[in-house]
Amino acid sequence: MNNTVASRPWYPWFVAFIGLAVLFISNGYTATALSVFDEALLTEFGWDRGPFKFRDLLTFAITAVVAPFVGIVIDRVNLKWLLITGMLLLSAGYFGYSQLTVDGSGGLATPLAVVALAGLAVMAVIVWREAQGLGARSAALLVIVGTMAAVVYYRFIDPMALHQVYIIHVVFSLALSTAGTMVVVVLVTSWFLKSRGLAIGIALLGTSVGGIVLSPLNTALIQSNGWRETFGYLALVPLALARCSYFSCCAARPRTRASSPLVRSPVLRTSRPLDSLLPLLSAHPRSGLSV
Repeated sequence: MNNTVASRPWYPWFVAFIGLAVLFISNGYTATALSVFDEALLTEFGWDRGPFKFRDLLTFAITAVVAPFVGIVIDRVNLKWLLITGMLLLSAGYFGYSQLTVDGSGGLATPLAVVALAGLAVMAVIVWREAQGLGARSAALLVIVGTMAAVVYYRFIDPMALHQVYIIHVVFSLALSTAGTMVVVVLVTSWFLKSRGLAIGIALLGTSVGGIVLSPLNTALIQSNGWRETFGYLALVPLALARCSYFSCCAARPRTRASSPLVRSPVLRTSRPLDSLLPLLSAHPRSGLSV
């Protein structure tokens, strides 16, 4: 990203709207807008609604466990890469939906299972190294390792058709953790001092607008193209947003001009730390130092 562009007054607001777009996709794709596919999928595969809707519990339960530990990662990496990771995972999940098979074989279930296992393994390492307290560490590891075992069972031991959906939603939980509300709020907050509340409000607007816009849009696309093609088309949108984030979104710690009224002023460092104290010392002659 060009630092000259990032230093312009409008750029923090651009970051806020990038946050809106990310939440528009991540929340809309994994919650309300996804439910419009239910009838088509239930009719196609003959699943019972109860076991089918277990996918949603799986998504948000794993997200609830993983998200606090993603907070540890937030302080250590460029948030751009978390957003891109989340968008790529969402795209992979939607491509996976477009390739569902009746007998559970083929499709993208195996690659998605490998992705899910890799992501969960990374989170398990983070929990093991960073979690404070034996109880919290044990509980989080139990959920993560248990989910990894379930993915192995669903894909490699009992590859039923419905189990493909469960694997996809494990991937969705990782996407929500890396490109969800917490990451976006931290990104937007780091670019603002004044108007911070307005900027966060703009970004969070994506959490509700996604469902409002995508639900009727998906319904229309299903009616005109069928559910498989619609999943394939929608899978392209997160890829485009990931590309946009790569070329246009800076890190969460901006290097901007100190005079900007919107963004954080950078910490000024000099090679002579005492220089910043000279005006104070000169104002207090009793300090015993001559300046």
